[in-house]
Amino acid sequence: MAAKDLKAKRQAGQTARRGPSRQPYDKVLIVCEGEKTEPNYFHNLLKWHDISSVNVRVSGDCGSAPTSVVEYGFELYEAEQKNGEPFDRVYFVFDRDSYHLPAQNMAYQKALTQICSAQPANVFFVANSVPCFEYWLLLHFCESTKQFAEQGKNSVGDMVERELQKYWPEYKKTLAQPYSDLKKLVPNGEEAALKRAERTLIAAAKIGDENPSTKAHLLVEYLINIKNGN
Repeated sequence: MAAKDLKAKRQAGQTARRGPSRQPYDKVLIVCEGEKTEPNYFHNLLKWHDISSVNVRVSGDCGSAPTSVVEYGFELYEAEQKNGEPFDRVYFVFDRDSYHLPAQNMAYQKALTQICSAQPANVFFVANSVPCFEYWLLLHFCESTKQFAEQGKNSVGDMVERELQKYWPEYKKTLAQPYSDLKKLVPNGEEAALKRAERTLIAAAKIGDENPSTKAHLLVEYLINIKNGN
């Protein structure tokens, strides 16, 4: 074999051992409270838009408490920072759900405070949903501003899920490809949901009550545009 061919083969082998390389756009960490729903959604979004998993890491290994989500995200950020490859952005995805109760609300508010005060600035972002992530999915079908509450043995999250299933009967938390399923079910739903989420967030701020609202759309819109630097 010619020396030129040997060199090409050696370089190809080295590339294969290194695995996929980082692409020329932001490196992002998304830490989710759920093990299935949110991670599956964002993994599926990355695949749909051909976003490199080297650039965007999604984790659902931290437990469901908002403070656990935040502390785990800080740990992962610090680890990458020590390696000299810090994340450009870190997003925390968690729900309020039953956190209207005094003790749980303290944990929820503490998590928000930790994110807002974290340094360096403009790195850590909250993508919380009230009552739960399913509210973001519901906005793909309608603009609902009614407050959700527990009913009997059904949690407030259960009530949002019930509302969502009126439009999406097949929905369940363990869906493997919820993002692409939504794209096929309501082709223009995401565009509508982004606008609805912004309006309902403004409405919630005006009345001083987060129920219902979501900031998931800020993360989704960012990821959709990540390749062009917007």
